[in-house]
Amino acid sequence: MASSGVQQDRPRGCTRPMYRLASVVLVAAVLLGTGCETLGSRALRGERGNYNIALQQSNDEQLLLNLVRLRYRDNPVFLDVGNITTQFSLETTLDAGIEAEESAGDIFSLGGGVTYNTSPTIQYTPLSGEDFQQRLMTPLGLDRMLLLYQAGWSLKRVFTVLVQRLNNLENAVRASGPTPGSAPEYETFQQALEAMRGLERLGLLELVQENLLDGEPRSRVVLSLKEGAWDQPQAELLARLLGLSRRKLLYPIIPRGLVQGVDVPQGDYIMVETRSPLGAMFFLSHAVDTPEDDQRTGKVTTTRTNAGQAFDWHDVTSEVFEVKTSAIRPTQASTAVRYRGAWFYIADTNLETKSSFAMLNQLLILQSKPAEAPPPVLTLPVGR
Repeated sequence: MASSGVQQDRPRGCTRPMYRLASVVLVAAVLLGTGCETLGSRALRGERGNYNIALQQSNDEQLLLNLVRLRYRDNPVFLDVGNITTQFSLETTLDAGIEAEESAGDIFSLGGGVTYNTSPTIQYTPLSGEDFQQRLMTPLGLDRMLLLYQAGWSLKRVFTVLVQRLNNLENAVRASGPTPGSAPEYETFQQALEAMRGLERLGLLELVQENLLDGEPRSRVVLSLKEGAWDQPQAELLARLLGLSRRKLLYPIIPRGLVQGVDVPQGDYIMVETRSPLGAMFFLSHAVDTPEDDQRTGKVTTTRTNAGQAFDWHDVTSEVFEVKTSAIRPTQASTAVRYRGAWFYIADTNLETKSSFAMLNQLLILQSKPAEAPPPVLTLPVGR
């Protein structure tokens, strides 16, 4: 009698149990091999997202911690994450067996396991040295200020945080360092900013970079008013507060002190004194609330008015920045750090503070590496 088809296909020298066992092993190897091929891509998708979130949270916490340190007059420390490397390891085990019984047929058993491990290595680099400190303490260039404005940050936010003097108007100048003991001048500066913001919302004011083609290519930062701006009361108020020549449309913005000895009407341009990145951090640090015990024991400076009353720094910064404090870990915080036994946090619903925090982070990234020499920002005399 002819043998069955299965018996004909069985390799020579293989008994039926051995043939079935080889088939099981072959199938298992294929399955495990397929798992190895897909494991790498799955690990990349999962681990990259986790590291991305962790790095963002770590950067935010470091920046907030340094702002709190400045409030206490403690030294800030910056650590940069240089490299993140991860080693993936995979261990597989496989157990297979077969029992042959004449009556019940073959009984197969298959078992195994896969163990997946990661070993991350993170390299931290302290940001220090004379070069870094100089960039941190150098007043911001007008090109950088314009870059932040063109990136979408409002003129009011940029000027509030980064400008400490606009012509003769002061924006808490001494706030660019440790918390002063006496209340700052800032009200008239804020009035000028409100006038500028009103015109900006009407689409009648913006900061632009004007290219000059006379001789060598040059450029300057200009406060530009549109046609119809002088029909608005905000323009008249801005001209009065800054001492500007009326009915002009372009006012070059120049660093304070650049035009000394130049015979040009003062009302034809706007002098700006910017803060350094460290000065901007000091300025925002005054908006960090502190525990009453720390205030009472003198661990932080209490600014006072001429009448001897405690000055509220939220009058200067509340519209753009505010950090709360709590004895327990906050539950509704976008960023929170523990320092000196208390929690300091940015409320997740405080969108203005989160925006200013993000802008400050961008500023520090811009200043973390040397910038190319900026182009000239002023050409005098002003012809229009």
